[in-house]
Amino acid sequence: MTATQALVPPDAWAAVEAGLDLPEDYFKKARDAVNTLTTSLEFEATNPKDADRFRKAEPAKEAVKAFIKDWASAPAAQGDRAHDDIVLAVRELGEFYKANGSRSRLSPDARESILAKLYDAKEALPPAPPSLADRLLGL
Repeated sequence: MTATQALVPPDAWAAVEAGLDLPEDYFKKARDAVNTLTTSLEFEATNPKDADRFRKAEPAKEAVKAFIKDWASAPAAQGDRAHDDIVLAVRELGEFYKANGSRSRLSPDARESILAKLYDAKEALPPAPPSLADRLLGL
């Protein structure tokens, strides 16, 4: 049982496993939030310059804001494994910055914990539909 499964009532989890119909907008915003936040956190781990770190975090902040605004409390998304993992990751990130200051670097333990939730969310999301270029080029 994953951490997400433990937080979700069994009947809601069964509905999710059965293929809860969520709109593509949800999946797009969830993928954007997961991908940009993951990229930002991985970049922070290897880049010592704060200016670069903050610049790389901007797309993640915007993607997370869009996801939170439209989907964090949406009843249709409640219980979706990816949704719950994203919300837990963002909550943990917010709690870290609240305790340590918004310009602080994440501790390795906090970063790994948040990344683990994001990796779980990414695994739970369906793949992105092929882009127009992919379809035209047959990739």
